[in-house]
Amino acid sequence: MPISRFIGEPDYGDIKFDSYRVGYLLEHQFSDSWKFRNGFTAIVNDSRTPTIFGFGLNEDRRTIDRSTNNRNNFYASYSLQNEIVGKFKTGSVEHQLLLGAEIFRDSRTDDYFDNESTIASIDLFNPVYGARAENTGGEIYSRSYVDDALGFYVQDQVTLTNNLKLLLGGRFDLTRLTAQDTEGRNDEATASAFSPRAGIVYQPIEPVSLYFSYATSFFSQLDADAQGNPFDPERGRQFEVGIKADLIPNQLSTTVAAYQIKKQNVLVSDLQNPDFSIQTGEQTSQGIEFDLVGRPLDGWNIALSYAYIDAFVSKDTDPTLVDQRLVAIPKHQFGLWTSYELQRGSLKGLGVGLGLYYTSETEGQLPNTALQIPSYFRVDASAFYKRDNWKVQLNVKNLTNIEYYRSSGYWIVPQEPLTVLGSISFEF
Repeated sequence: MPISRFIGEPDYGDIKFDSYRVGYLLEHQFSDSWKFRNGFTAIVNDSRTPTIFGFGLNEDRRTIDRSTNNRNNFYASYSLQNEIVGKFKTGSVEHQLLLGAEIFRDSRTDDYFDNESTIASIDLFNPVYGARAENTGGEIYSRSYVDDALGFYVQDQVTLTNNLKLLLGGRFDLTRLTAQDTEGRNDEATASAFSPRAGIVYQPIEPVSLYFSYATSFFSQLDADAQGNPFDPERGRQFEVGIKADLIPNQLSTTVAAYQIKKQNVLVSDLQNPDFSIQTGEQTSQGIEFDLVGRPLDGWNIALSYAYIDAFVSKDTDPTLVDQRLVAIPKHQFGLWTSYELQRGSLKGLGVGLGLYYTSETEGQLPNTALQIPSYFRVDASAFYKRDNWKVQLNVKNLTNIEYYRSSGYWIVPQEPLTVLGSISFEF
């Protein structure tokens, strides 16, 4: 089936998405050692998505049953953040202190219209359009969520000696999540948590740094179960250990790191109500990362990376999902971007770049089945010319025009074909 095949109806309705973002950042320097930062951000998204989607392939392997899903979604997020940053000494020990407070509100409203409408099936290989949706009695249903939160955080980066640094910090969060719907359910859940973090960097010799870090996370979720009960925040914990070395001082460096991330209170499918989720899951991601970045010669830039990722379900209400690989996360990823710019002569400022990217196969769904998204190898390229304050650049993504896909766990989405983007910029 070609990527361009459309299984909806041309005149069914337009998907519309409006997004607005506004904010500011103020910074005041009290002295060389102390400064104050204040920032505000507001994000508002409003979308209307009348869609037709396929939900069942018939035994003839070409006829697909269809249904409609008319949904409006409104999301708003407001955040106000204040920070004080200062440097000072206690004896021979240097400190860089960060104190902050943040207050924010996230809200979301989902409206469903005629959610039970059906529409005639369509032939995938010889589509005939013009079918009309038939309302089977679906009613308008609305669910709203509001999350109010207050957070306080502190962090101290301590230089004990020239070759030993320590980072200690933590954040305390208070949240209140309310959920209500048109069926009269109105529920509220409150939560609080302290999330510590720590790290240490040691340089046995000047070009080599050894480090270890530990961090935790706390994340509210704007959702509720089938009974309307709001979900508890997601919790996470990360360990990382690594080494960074300057192969050529100030020109070429490399980093090797190993890590493990665990997330609790992950949402998983409700086996009794497939359209809803429940909160008993845990996911684990662990692996090794390698990076090589720098400018080994004048005009030559290079960024090389490799990652091995072992990501799987570690807890779930469905025992058959335990130890299954997570959707859309490859086991191997490789990337190389290199560019060269002429440094002298009449063509000084002319440069070219080449990118090579490999992603191994990924699972298309949970539980893991024979449905796997194939691996792919993509080539990108660029050419640019810089003169004085001007820069002209041409970027080419997917130079060889390969067909490749990614999975969101529900949709398998074709990625961009050969894409060319040109730009002209002026700095002043």
